[in-house]
Amino acid sequence: MLTIEKLGNPSSRFEGSGGKAKNLHELKLLGLPVSSGFEISIKTLVDIDQSKDELLSEIRNIGGYPVAVRSSSKMEDLAHASFAGIYESYLNIADDESLFVAIRKVFRSAKSERVQRYIQTKKIKNLEDVENSMRVLIQAMVPAKAAGVYFTLHPNEAREDEGYAEACVGLGENLVGGSISPSTYRICIHTGKIIDKNIEGQGDVLLPEHVKSIKDFGLQIAAHFGVPQDVEFAVDHENRVWVLQARPISHIDWRNDVDEYTNADFKDGGVSASVCTPMMYALYETAMQKSMQRYFETIRLLPKGGIQKRWIQSFYGRAYWNASEVKRCLFNIPGFE
Repeated sequence: MLTIEKLGNPSSRFEGSGGKAKNLHELKLLGLPVSSGFEISIKTLVDIDQSKDELLSEIRNIGGYPVAVRSSSKMEDLAHASFAGIYESYLNIADDESLFVAIRKVFRSAKSERVQRYIQTKKIKNLEDVENSMRVLIQAMVPAKAAGVYFTLHPNEAREDEGYAEACVGLGENLVGGSISPSTYRICIHTGKIIDKNIEGQGDVLLPEHVKSIKDFGLQIAAHFGVPQDVEFAVDHENRVWVLQARPISHIDWRNDVDEYTNADFKDGGVSASVCTPMMYALYETAMQKSMQRYFETIRLLPKGGIQKRWIQSFYGRAYWNASEVKRCLFNIPGFE
């Protein structure tokens, strides 16, 4: 049995679908530039042969060839395991025969040795889900003159006011697979301007207008999914930026250039249901700044009348206390670890 779900169709539900197609469906409904396409699921490979006419009709509906045939599994784009480049995907498919060959290969790739090794490395136990949850996403090809990946939060430095992009000339499959050295861009998420770039890899492949569009789309996508995102994109020959994929960033390093703040705010020791108003933060700040300084001076872990420490700060509308300053005081206790 063949099941078809269409990207951007409000009646499509994508229940039990792969993360890639489901995410793109949601982004297309938001109005972001996602190319037309559909996702298919099957019980057996025989279902493909029995549904050729239906599949070819859908190919015509999205504009005909060339198309991309991509994996879309529930066990893909996980927070701790992205599966990027692990399953098979095929680009620039230009005829019926190649289409059906590519579809079969993508479905079979769920059982490949490469997938098995990755599953073992990531210690994923529900192997049966990996094999049974494979879907195939078929999309109209974006005629890319450049492509890349954009991180809505700098993954290596965790700077919340910076995004980070890697880009290359042409299609992005070599970049995702790690076979080329990309050009890189650090981007201010407030202005969309380039803070710094290294273009030795592929040359200056992104224009300022491309960078701003990528940044704007990234903010929308991260806001929609609620976590920092790894966004694959392409730039066509008319300088339009297209969204190819979005998934949570699988690893973000801690910042090492600022103090460490607690991961829970002041609301009953947990995370507040709503942001802290300016008046409430002013009360927190007044109480915390004075009481923490006085407390550590009283127990003689800080000299009286010394430099006033920064004990509290607001991030994203919520108040957090400075764990690094507390630790620096406690380190003055003999034997403290």
